Amino acid sequence: MFDGAWPEDDVAGIRHELTESLRARGVSLCDDPDAAAAVIVIRQQSGEVAALTVEVRDAVTSKRVERTFDFSSFAADGRALAIAIAADELLIASWAELTTQSAPPSTEASEAVVEVARDVVQAEIDANAVSALPVWLSLGAEALFVDRFVFGGARLQLEASIHRYVALSGSLEALFAERGVPLGRVRGRLLLAGVQLSVDPLVGPRGRVGLWTGVRAGIARLDGSTSGTDASARGGSRGLVTLEGGARGTLEFRRWRLSIAVGVGGPLVGAVGTGEAQQDVGVQGVALSGNLQVGIQLR
Repeated sequence: MFDGAWPEDDVAGIRHELTESLRARGVSLCDDPDAAAAVIVIRQQSGEVAALTVEVRDAVTSKRVERTFDFSSFAADGRALAIAIAADELLIASWAELTTQSAPPSTEASEAVVEVARDVVQAEIDANAVSALPVWLSLGAEALFVDRFVFGGARLQLEASIHRYVALSGSLEALFAERGVPLGRVRGRLLLAGVQLSVDPLVGPRGRVGLWTGVRAGIARLDGSTSGTDASARGGSRGLVTLEGGARGTLEFRRWRLSIAVGVGGPLVGAVGTGEAQQDVGVQGVALSGNLQVGIQLR
């Protein structure tokens, strides 16, 4: 409803912007005040000042919310959008109490109308919660003990929270190791990419503790050399897939954090190479891992 002398172009512009804003929430603009769950009154009091009143009649919360602001600083082609946004925000503020357990029951509105209003507010809360979840970029050191190899190297990880207690991350690792065998030495190189899911049930103001599980896949290369000779054996590059799980803990300091994780698992697909005298060496069996990382919050 428009109260006061409003040019037709302004009315049409505001109605259009408000209709689009409400439609995105699954709510329709209604011209019949008696059938509406909320009545939005836009009143131009004096000069360039407009009083925007959102009145939610007994149909939902029997509450009146009002906001007065000066939109003279807005460009003429942006005022309609500014007023529509203000009306939309006031409507959500008026319905916000519906998501609390202490919200009084509606005496006139049907349960269907109340449920729609509650869903609109909950969707807004969920959207804001998702946009506020952090994204971390971390760099650190990784150690992996498997099949008598002690691999060490660097780890790069990008982690995005999908819930207050749940995060999904992707990682890249480059690991190197060397160990002796009866006829010489074997050098191993791993290049891995992984996906991990973390659940942190213990969350505090300065950190969190939880569990993680994940899959890593990549390439393993095993090269050998024979003691006392110049002979060498190249094992070639082979695919490797591992399944792991473990525990982790983090300490957070504003936009920085320090994290440590340990895990246990094993290759789903092991990489085995044949060295001198047909001796098999490889990356297979139970694997123990650990990493220490420093991260910065990107969002």
